[in-house]
Amino acid sequence: MSWRGSAGSSPSQTGHVFGPRTTGIRSCSSAHSSFGLLDDAFRVGEYIQAGCYKGTVEGFSIRSVRLRHHSGPVFNVPFNLLGAVENMSRDWVIDKVAIGVTYHSDLERARKLIKQIGLELQQDPELGPNIIEPLKIEGVDELGDYGVMIRAKMMTVPGEQFVIRRKAYVMIKKAFDEIGIKFAFPTVRNRDANLPIQDLLCALRVFPCRGNQYDAGTGFRTGRDQYDADPVGTPYTAITSRVCFA
Repeated sequence: MSWRGSAGSSPSQTGHVFGPRTTGIRSCSSAHSSFGLLDDAFRVGEYIQAGCYKGTVEGFSIRSVRLRHHSGPVFNVPFNLLGAVENMSRDWVIDKVAIGVTYHSDLERARKLIKQIGLELQQDPELGPNIIEPLKIEGVDELGDYGVMIRAKMMTVPGEQFVIRRKAYVMIKKAFDEIGIKFAFPTVRNRDANLPIQDLLCALRVFPCRGNQYDAGTGFRTGRDQYDADPVGTPYTAITSRVCFA
C-alpha cells in the first residue's frame, strides 16, 4: 500500500519525507554564526571566553569557531553553544595590583613610590607604548590580620598587562627594600623561651612513647618513660624521633 497525500500525491511530490530533519539545526547554527559575525563579537587572534570555553580565536567556519587555549588544547565550539561572548582583547584592560605592607609602614611614602614607579614604566621604551594609564594607588583596600592591603591599578593594551605587572612587582620590591618599607606576612612568635618541654609537647598534642629500647639520639634510658628519664626543661632540640602524635 502506497502513501498518498490529500491530492493523491506521493511524499516526494509533496516534499514530506520521514527521517532526520537537519535543516532546522543547520539554519540555527548558521543564524548563530551570522549574529556573531554581524555583531563583530570576535575576530581571529582575539582572546575570548564563552561559557566553559576560552582561548584565542584561530579561525571559524559557518558552524563553529576554533579556540586555542593558552595551555595548548584546541576547542572546536559550535556557534549554538557559545552563548554570551566575553572578548578580552578589545581596546584596553584594567589591571589591579594588591600589595600588603606592615602596620607601621608609611603609607603616604608607599603611595608616592608606586606612583613614581608607574611613571618610570610609562617611560620604558619597550613597555611604555603598551601603557594607556600609568600605575597609581587607589587607596587602602583592607586592614588585614597581618598588615595593610593597598591596591593599585593601571590601564594597558589587552594582553600586555601580565608582562607590565611582573616588571612592576620587581620595581616595587626593590624600592621598598631601599627605604625600609616591609611587606606583610604571617609570623609565629614564641612568648616564653623557657617553656618546659612537657608543656610544649602537651600544647602540640605530642605524647611520650614507652619502650625498652635505648635511643642514643634522645638519651632516654631503657625501660623508663621518656618524661621520667629526662628532667623538666629538657631543650626541645633533644627530642628527635621517639615521640607519638595524638
